Amino acid sequence: MIIAIDAEDREKSKVKYELDTWAFALLGYLNQSRQDYAIRCIVQTSEQTDQRTLQKMKWFYFLTRRLAFLNQSRKMTLEILSTKDSPRIEPYAIPTWRDVLVEGADWEPYKESELDEREPKEAHSAEDREQCRIIGELEANGLRAQKEFPICFRRMAVSMSDDAAYRMDIVFRDDDTTLGIIELKVAKNKELDAFAQCLDYFIYLSQIKGNLRNSGWLDYFRMERVDRIKCYLYCEEHHPAAKIVCNTYRRSKFDICYKKQNKAGLSVTYVDIC
Repeated sequence: MIIAIDAEDREKSKVKYELDTWAFALLGYLNQSRQDYAIRCIVQTSEQTDQRTLQKMKWFYFLTRRLAFLNQSRKMTLEILSTKDSPRIEPYAIPTWRDVLVEGADWEPYKESELDEREPKEAHSAEDREQCRIIGELEANGLRAQKEFPICFRRMAVSMSDDAAYRMDIVFRDDDTTLGIIELKVAKNKELDAFAQCLDYFIYLSQIKGNLRNSGWLDYFRMERVDRIKCYLYCEEHHPAAKIVCNTYRRSKFDICYKKQNKAGLSVTYVDIC
């Protein structure tokens, strides 16, 4: 089975998630069929296929880490189809999930004192207001929360000029040993790629959770340790295929809860889809 992705939006510096999101959807159907299978993933790119060059590109770095998580059953292969100069296809070794965790073991996240307030763009004002409302509810229940928690690229071998461009909407203390992540989608955004975006955040926190004490985050969240990371995807609308993707992620030990917005007058809540 081949899942392909083109390179058009790469030139616009957009992060694309379709390949592994649809691989998860496909994986869900294959698991239900109880048939033996393998998935062959092909990424089409106009970039050089030299591995050192690709590994320094943010989109490719995060893609291969998500595939490492997805590929724990070792039923997936990855190949790069280059359209630069003469077309050619080359295999790429997907890292193991263990290697991904070891890779980030000495990374240092930003300290709370290093965080700058992110200026909300006009197009994101509705999302910004909803973030503040959710954080208010969390903290009213005694759960410390941090808005716009950034991924720190200082120790990653990735080309990234603006760390602040890659942030988690909300990170919060879910319980004594669970760190929660909320990804919020407003304005009827119901794309499946939000699941893969959440997985990026889950992977990053899984890599750095051993360093949260030295950076002061455990004290900030009033936690002694982090044993579990749970993601919550809050959406106004949901994609028809979202439930099977969500359930397949969860069977792969990615702890994610998918919620749809429910409005009743001035009251806003989120109810479980899966």
